[in-house]
Amino acid sequence: MSAISSSGHASPETVPCSRTIIDYLLFKADARRVSIRRLGELAGINHSRCARILHKDPARRYAIKIYELSQILDVLNVEFIEAALASDAWRHDPVIPHASVERAAILTSEFVRGLPAKIIGIVSEIQGLDCLDIRKEQGHPLRSLIIQVISKQYAEIARRRDVKIEFDYKI
Repeated sequence: MSAISSSGHASPETVPCSRTIIDYLLFKADARRVSIRRLGELAGINHSRCARILHKDPARRYAIKIYELSQILDVLNVEFIEAALASDAWRHDPVIPHASVERAAILTSEFVRGLPAKIIGIVSEIQGLDCLDIRKEQGHPLRSLIIQVISKQYAEIARRRDVKIEFDYKI
């Protein structure tokens, strides 16, 4: 029996209940064809230590130190926010395929880069507001608006793709 269903999702029996940043690092290392040994060398981490923190079995992993995570992220050319967003996606749905999580995490990390400074700038330019007016509870309605915009943009991409395909066949 295959671990991957026809939809491209791993079957629930083969996926841990939650994936972590370490799982994302393992995916990225595998995609770049970098062995754990080589990753450890490039990151300046002892091979056995690197093998223990990046063990395929989550139950057998050692805790990773922040500087080790930073070094591994640097070697793999992955931003921390990207890895954290991938982990967050899996926390909500642990069977999302690695490639889908990667693309969404890269897109989202690009989107949020510099966003806090932009929000601070926007609020400080509005007469009568200051940064104390920025509150956590404002995040959900803003996220809903952003999701609507993203949905419309991808629908437009799909529409243009369909138009192009129809045009190609009419020629």
